[in-house]
Amino acid sequence: MRRWKLAVFLLAFPACGPSVRADDAAPGRGEKLFEAALLPVAEFGPRQLGVLFHPSARDRLNRGSVEVRRKHEVEIWLEGAEPSRTYHLHFCSPGAPCEPIGAVATDAAGDARERFPFSLPGTAFTGIFALLRDGVAQFASGWRFLESSSSPQATELRLKGEVSFVGANFFRLRGFPLDILTGPQTRFEKLSGLTELEPGEEVEVEGSVRTDGVLVAVRVRLVGKPAAAGGKGW
Repeated sequence: MRRWKLAVFLLAFPACGPSVRADDAAPGRGEKLFEAALLPVAEFGPRQLGVLFHPSARDRLNRGSVEVRRKHEVEIWLEGAEPSRTYHLHFCSPGAPCEPIGAVATDAAGDARERFPFSLPGTAFTGIFALLRDGVAQFASGWRFLESSSSPQATELRLKGEVSFVGANFFRLRGFPLDILTGPQTRFEKLSGLTELEPGEEVEVEGSVRTDGVLVAVRVRLVGKPAAAGGKGW
């Protein structure tokens, strides 16, 4: 599959391994660190999902979820997905390429429930879980940032990367799937404001992710200008 890289900050790297059939009565799974609904990619557009979006993503899904437990385990549950299909679970961290975790096979009703090993240092991680079929992301967990299982506060972040798009009040970094919003609280360094930012420029970004998943830039610092035509690129 396509591998997305960005010079960033945070942390989790899942490990591949054999799946474990889900059984809610199984003891010793540890506290729940993360839970989010799995949503069909077809219900969103490229602006919401960035590189995860693909126009051929059309698979149905009645309900689905992803759950991470402290004992290094992730559980995927699907109900009413495409019947008798195999989906490949990946975890996409902004600091690393998307990493494969395992395969989930639906039954004749389109249902599936599987557990996989998930190498999670501590209780803090950030990223998107995605289920791909034939190399196309069909379902995604949305964007969630957790500092701890009980923290309701926004998560601070630091990013560094190449600007790929500049909008009226946001910009995007190459390989990063979400918009980075700017506003009156954003401090620009080596720039007078967002209107001076251009695609191809490299920037450092400090900001926070609110509990609703919105990324807000507090500081944007210009690192370098685009390479001249015929010159050395990034």
